[in-house]
Amino acid sequence: MTNKISVSSIREKFPMYGDLSDDQLLSAVRKKFYSDIPAGKFYSRIDYDTERERLGKELTDSMNDGEKMRAGMGSGIMDIFQGVRQMFGKESGEDVAEKRRLDAPLKSTGAGMTGSIVGQTLPMLPTAFIPGVNTMAGAALVGGGTGVLSPAVDGDERLKNTALGAAAGPAALLAGRGLAAAGGGIKALLEPLTKAGQEKVAARTLQAFAKDPNKAAEALRRAQELVPGSAPTMAQASMDPGLAQLERTLVNNPETGPELAARFADQRAARLGAIKGVAGTDEAYNGIKAGRTLFANEDYSKAIAEGIDPEMAKALKPQIQSLMSRPSIQQAKRSAIKLAKEQDMAVNNFGSIEGLDWLKKGLDDVIGKAANPTNPAGKLELKSLLKTKEDLMSFIEQVSPAYKTANDNFAGMSRQINSMDVARDLLQRYEPALNRYGASSREMGSAYANALEAATESVKKSTGMNQPLAKVMNTGDISILEGVAKDLSRKTAADDLGKAVGSNTAQNLAAQNLLRRTLGPAGLPQKWSESTALQTLLSPVSGVYKMGGADKRITERLAQAALNPKDAAALLQLEKANPGLLMRLIKGSEPLLPAMSAGLLTKE
Repeated sequence: MTNKISVSSIREKFPMYGDLSDDQLLSAVRKKFYSDIPAGKFYSRIDYDTERERLGKELTDSMNDGEKMRAGMGSGIMDIFQGVRQMFGKESGEDVAEKRRLDAPLKSTGAGMTGSIVGQTLPMLPTAFIPGVNTMAGAALVGGGTGVLSPAVDGDERLKNTALGAAAGPAALLAGRGLAAAGGGIKALLEPLTKAGQEKVAARTLQAFAKDPNKAAEALRRAQELVPGSAPTMAQASMDPGLAQLERTLVNNPETGPELAARFADQRAARLGAIKGVAGTDEAYNGIKAGRTLFANEDYSKAIAEGIDPEMAKALKPQIQSLMSRPSIQQAKRSAIKLAKEQDMAVNNFGSIEGLDWLKKGLDDVIGKAANPTNPAGKLELKSLLKTKEDLMSFIEQVSPAYKTANDNFAGMSRQINSMDVARDLLQRYEPALNRYGASSREMGSAYANALEAATESVKKSTGMNQPLAKVMNTGDISILEGVAKDLSRKTAADDLGKAVGSNTAQNLAAQNLLRRTLGPAGLPQKWSESTALQTLLSPVSGVYKMGGADKRITERLAQAALNPKDAAALLQLEKANPGLLMRLIKGSEPLLPAMSAGLLTKE
């Protein structure tokens, strides 16, 4: 095409022949200037561009708007591909100018130009997947790259396209964000005035405070009572620092504080009730102990009456001789004789079941005196004494099955008493502390846990054999008392989290929502919503919300969520599950905006 002479260039040189047709003009030019060139060869070197232009205009005039848009899309796509070919030297500036001239009739129409813009955008859409494309720098790079790839008639135009693209990318991004900010701001301005809107403001407030909304929501959904009647709050169930800080502001709020204070009082009452439930009444405690004594006397009397199995005693003679020679057994014998005398009784035969039973009691006395050693030697001695008792009990139970039955029965009846003893010990330590420090003080969960550990360790050692806790206490009672420790620990941990420095504020919630809904879509930090300066600018709006009771109702809604973890979980997910259609469209198209600016580079 570039080696031919165009009709339009001939007309440009001979404007005086404007009234002639193309054929008449070409005939006159050949006759005057190129008569020596054969007609066939002359006309083969002519580019009838004006004819194509005329035909193009006639074709455009015959199209409807849909056809023009489709044709424009095709032309726009080819513009980008022409720019790429031009980068590799496959197209020239003259080719670009020629295409623009021929496309002029189509792109002079609104539908044709719209289609062209869309067509030029489509090849650039893959740039939406480039990381960082929705930042100002990324948008500028994409826009500038689009300018480089756009067809240009010369180098100056390419530079201009590149500069325009670099500016158009961020401009398109800002325009989209501005639209989103305006839409979000208008909606946020009206939301606090309706119940449904207040629900959404409360949801966004929770999300703004939560350090990890998804993790917090999952924890809140799994919330359960560790002590019957001690329902956890939002902070206790989530263990999210931000939500704990929000809950603390609600506790300190005169309007919502009493509800949360009542919940904390219920929790204390539930914990105390759980311990008292295990401790039982004095009447029940004394009755169980009396029953144990009665049945134990019957069981042990039966074992004494049955005596020792001689065959088994004979078989175990070497073991008992070795056992009886131990110093601890000799010490136990002296203690047993002394204990018996205190009851006006005498021990005459340590080879009988009755004598062996007194020997066990004497060994228990020795072990009791050696308990709580303070040095390695004392700990080693206690360990040896416990081993000796274990060996002694094994021997007695083998030579007297009835004695083993009596021991098993006594241990079974002791489990309930042991549980009650531990609970009663805890009440002595725990109940006065509550009364002394009052309902508003920080409960000492660690102190309770230490007391529980000390009490259970004491019970484990009370058998003289340091049995596992599950063997000396009812597992249900263990679970209840440990549940109180866990519940106290959860409460204390939530209190500590709520005291973090630099927490968000729960003031002017409706105004903060308006700022967040404007700043976020605009790409600005939502943390600015807590800015005193910005909130001061919105003080007239805040005043309207306060007068109408919007802020109060939002705060009350947050208090409801704080008292119901599953409700708080639903609020945390509310906005994520139900964003507005417009906001979804704007947010989803944001990465596309720099690429869409490609269509603005058309230079016809």
